[in-house]
Amino acid sequence: MNDGQIYVTIGRLEKAGLVTRTGAGASPDRPDRKVYVRTPAGQERVTEWLTEVSWPKPDLAEFHLKLHVDDADRVGEACSGSKPTWPGGK
Repeated sequence: MNDGQIYVTIGRLEKAGLVTRTGAGASPDRPDRKVYVRTPAGQERVTEWLTEVSWPKPDLAEFHLKLHVDDADRVGEACSGSKPTWPGGK
């Protein structure tokens, strides 16, 4: 995905009600940035997506991405007690 595509994708996710903007995050060493979190509908869709398998031959790149998303959820929940921000809100 090229750098410009992420904004188009986030816009589509927001219009579909899968993510919502929670404000801007700031840190001393970075400029302000927009922070997005999954909505309940977005979390449901991610859960569905994690269980989908493309048969007869699963796509290994997609499989590894699913492992990463699932792992990020578990780490985020363990550390903060809530769902991690997504995308780009780590």
